[in-house]
Amino acid sequence: MNLAKLLCIYFFFGSLPGAWAGAGPSDSTEHLPDSSWGLFPLRPLPATRKIQVSGFYRFTGTYRVDELPYSRTPQALAPPPKQIFVGDDAQLPNLWLNVRGRPGGNLSWSFDLFAFQFLDGRHGAAYSGQVPNAARPNPFAPLGSQRLANQLGMNLGMNLGLSWSDRHVSHQLRLGGIHWYSLSDLTLASFRGYYRWSLFERNPWDPIGQDLNSRYDELYTSGQVNQDSRFGERAVHGAIWDMNPHKNQWKSSVFAGKTELNAGLGGIPSGSMGGRVQWNPSPSGWVALNTFHHFQALDTPGITRSAYQVNTLEGRFTSPQWEARAEWGLGKYEDPSQKLGWAPMGHLKVITKPSLTGIPVEVHAYHIDPKVVNNNGLFWNVAVREATPPGSGETVSGGVGSNAVLRPFASAVLPIGLMTNNREGMNLNTRWTLGQLRFNLGMGMAREIDAISNRITYNHPVNQFTRARFWRWTFPQQVGPYGRQSVMYRDVFETVTLSDDSAGIAINRKHFSTIEGQISWRSGSGARPLYVMYLTRLNSVQKTASVLPRFASNAYLRQYSHELEAYKAVSRVALLCAYAAYEWTLGNYATDLDLLTYKPRNQQGWALGVGCDINLGARSALFFRHRLYGFRDFSFDLDQFRGRESLVELKVFF
Repeated sequence: MNLAKLLCIYFFFGSLPGAWAGAGPSDSTEHLPDSSWGLFPLRPLPATRKIQVSGFYRFTGTYRVDELPYSRTPQALAPPPKQIFVGDDAQLPNLWLNVRGRPGGNLSWSFDLFAFQFLDGRHGAAYSGQVPNAARPNPFAPLGSQRLANQLGMNLGMNLGLSWSDRHVSHQLRLGGIHWYSLSDLTLASFRGYYRWSLFERNPWDPIGQDLNSRYDELYTSGQVNQDSRFGERAVHGAIWDMNPHKNQWKSSVFAGKTELNAGLGGIPSGSMGGRVQWNPSPSGWVALNTFHHFQALDTPGITRSAYQVNTLEGRFTSPQWEARAEWGLGKYEDPSQKLGWAPMGHLKVITKPSLTGIPVEVHAYHIDPKVVNNNGLFWNVAVREATPPGSGETVSGGVGSNAVLRPFASAVLPIGLMTNNREGMNLNTRWTLGQLRFNLGMGMAREIDAISNRITYNHPVNQFTRARFWRWTFPQQVGPYGRQSVMYRDVFETVTLSDDSAGIAINRKHFSTIEGQISWRSGSGARPLYVMYLTRLNSVQKTASVLPRFASNAYLRQYSHELEAYKAVSRVALLCAYAAYEWTLGNYATDLDLLTYKPRNQQGWALGVGCDINLGARSALFFRHRLYGFRDFSFDLDQFRGRESLVELKVFF
């Protein structure tokens, strides 16, 4: 009898109740009949202390009628006039389960299970870049077959956590999976903004709330809305080690692995690492050192690579009447063709309390050198063309392996609070209350440090999500009837090319002026109040500095948008809502001109919508939205669309 047979007999009889001395009678409640895996000699498997399963199911469907179709690319024919889309094109799964357990002590584990609704039908004619059948995973070999779309991600993946303490420090170790994590604004963080946005169309990750009014009342009352754990954080895959001393005088954190941006292409090595040490000398303030390093191999052996690094000193100081937050540091970028060396960056926020200025005021000043690159912080790269692995080419904007959120060498019109390299500026933000009115106002002005680009990019706030649904699943560039649009996740950016340059080289630095304002009103404090919210964004880009957005034609680009929405609960289980919006975008004669009209951009967009929220019980709700929308560029004849769109979403949390 060989060793294999002996082991089989051993494990078979070892699994029988009472087979080993000390096991006790088979009906004993102190021992389980299952043998413990991985232990020798065999003994009963201890019961897991706690297993929790949570998640959500989300059904979503879209029905659109194109009364005036829109060409997806310059060469493409118009799509079918009527289109039905069942499924979630937001790259989040329809069914999402997170399983968590704690076997004992301070050890914990978790993993995700998720399922997508695969698309069938003649969708190729309606949407660009659909996932082919060959790219679908094999259900019989899910780990060894093609994965559905490159951009699909997980919330947590498979995680292992361990915490322990010694005499002086508490430790927490997180391994594997996806961890939502941040260090500081300039090293590792995601944009949070100032909550100036419309609530009419729901994001896939939006929670349901305790009741129908809760989300709208939250924005009215506090100027903020609840988001999930990913909001403001970056996805990190790897290992994170947090250390917190018991006396709370300092704390530190280090990580190594990959981030969601520049995670590598085709198995070519890449990685990120960083850390933070924070010292808390007093309750009124703290200082911290932050560092972030990233590398991307440019060939399979990993001999050549691109890399960037940022190191910052951060601090926060408070007093009864004001608060100051600052971060300053150095960053550098290098690849085989360019070594840019160390360059400065920094930003400062001073926040006054109402006791000093009557209303809270935040002043934000920043300076990001054009040589500094970090796609994981709160500033976009618009100045440095990063090297990418062979075969990746100019990677898709916003996609896996993309070297920037937008293509480099394009100066972006941004919301207040978001920054780019090669730019310095100042922002002012404030909130105040006047009776039942709540005001949330922001003003900003910025300028380029060097005249690098002769292009400007901007998005369209009105019909933003409708535009993004013209291109499902993928993030193509140079699309639209004139090939000047780039698709991001749930957004589309348009590119303007300037002509006041010298042989294609920009000679004028661009200046940016922005106003963002939101006014909210509530009709009393009853159980079913009426909420009315108005949101406006005014932007201009010009040659010279201006505190306020320009309204004259000497600006390269002017854009004014207005959105008005209302929400009213009519019963305990139903809430009605309405929406109206208008947008106007103008270019001057130093921008693109139509070859037939010889005129610059003159774009107008509008939308009208109604909808309802229906409470189906604890943690479940049904949402319906219907929109009439339209857009027209009066100078460029092909750049126009018009239609109507209905959306239904059923969401259940458990």
